[in-house]
Amino acid sequence: METVIRIEDLWKWYGTREALKGIDLQVPGGQFISILGPNGAGKTTLIKCITGLARCQMGAINIYGLDLRKNLREIKGRMGIVHQENNLDVYLNVMENLYMYGYMLDIDKNKLERKIPETLHFMGIKESLWFEKVENLSGGTKRKLMIARALLNDPEILIMDEPTTGLDPSIRRLLWDRIISLKEKKITLILTTHYMEEAHYISDRVVIMHSGRIIEDGKPDELIERYLPPFAVELSPPVEFNQEYKSIRSGDTIIIYTQKPEMITSRIEGRGLRKVSVRKTNLEDVFLLLTGNRL
Repeated sequence: METVIRIEDLWKWYGTREALKGIDLQVPGGQFISILGPNGAGKTTLIKCITGLARCQMGAINIYGLDLRKNLREIKGRMGIVHQENNLDVYLNVMENLYMYGYMLDIDKNKLERKIPETLHFMGIKESLWFEKVENLSGGTKRKLMIARALLNDPEILIMDEPTTGLDPSIRRLLWDRIISLKEKKITLILTTHYMEEAHYISDRVVIMHSGRIIEDGKPDELIERYLPPFAVELSPPVEFNQEYKSIRSGDTIIIYTQKPEMITSRIEGRGLRKVSVRKTNLEDVFLLLTGNRL
């Protein structure tokens, strides 16, 4: 697949603090990638640089072969952006928000009149809410509207910064399915998220950031297989085991990774543990191993 986003040796400072430290990243067209990292890892700064909201001191961002600094207006016309914070106009209704945004993007009026209801139906926003003021909408409907707004210009690249944070699980799952269905349109997606399940469910590829650097990059299942055996045993309070087992301490729990969980559980009987659970290893385990943090 053709590379549509190419980032080379990107550095960003805020005063004396290094927010990005030599980021290199290539994104092929049509690929869905998630960027993971603890708070302060540089995820949002990277998104701001890609969308032109922040300027980096060193390095280059090329999108569709165009230098972002020199061609920002043209490139942003091919993007849809869902910001982390709600930036809808709360005093306008749903339709007014979309019309106003469409006019700002200079979308043809006839196209806009067709595209707005089409996009609202796609995002599952009921017609009974189309003339409701945004301030009266639920959190889930506001997020749906922000995604609908980002899709108005038929973007080739969709940038989403933590789009489902704070939503209840049912709404989050609905949005995941809507996002995945965009693959049919060959959209390229860059997503930041605090939800490991979300990254695994949506993404073709996961990029893990830590302290302003990319420390790992790959397909979710391949990353799990690369770093960990298939099973995790969680014990609380922590119990010391030989170093033959890869393990992580998280709060008052120790997570031990193993090919054979019965070899662990058979050795802990009678130790008065409050919690003993066995599960399959997942993307969060890889994240913990590499960063030492829970999102």
